[in-house]
Amino acid sequence: MAEEFGMFHDFISAIPDDPTFVGTVQPQSHWNQYHVMKGGNPGDLAVRDVTVPQGFSWQAVNSVVSGRLLNYAAGIDTILNNPSPTRDTVPVTFTVQKANSRVVIVTYAQCTDSGTAIYRNMALFTFLDNVAFNSTAISAMFTPTLLFGVRAPEVGNALSVGTHSLFGRFTTNFPGVTTAVLAFYVLEFG
Repeated sequence: MAEEFGMFHDFISAIPDDPTFVGTVQPQSHWNQYHVMKGGNPGDLAVRDVTVPQGFSWQAVNSVVSGRLLNYAAGIDTILNNPSPTRDTVPVTFTVQKANSRVVIVTYAQCTDSGTAIYRNMALFTFLDNVAFNSTAISAMFTPTLLFGVRAPEVGNALSVGTHSLFGRFTTNFPGVTTAVLAFYVLEFG
């Protein structure tokens, strides 16, 4: 259970309450008591804020804490016996919730093609919002491949707030993609 937010005054009065003012004036002991703060919304944080008279303000967690997981999305597509040497996967959509957040894109891929040569590679292209942002050779022996991509303000490629999409494209020099698995995991931190 969350505790209420409150404070004690810096100065604690040693003067006893004056019984002649009971009911008309706040007693001295009230000054010494714990005071519960009002306002804010569920989940807000009380933050030290020297720009306001009372010295604190309620702020949304997203505006104060960076580095926490804000959002995630995942998607997987499996291709079986595709006769074409090129095959796009089903797009995965995700939503960026905070401006200048850090988005980590983890790609998991496995594939085989109709060729019989051992240790051959296929190509995997990854598209973000219909623009290729990653291409790599992956083993055609159904060996797992992990790729990591980061979109962040520090590297000048942060994603805008809103909906985005990812999809992959497998290509091979042989007649078809026999089996392919592509999964995306998208994690937004801010």
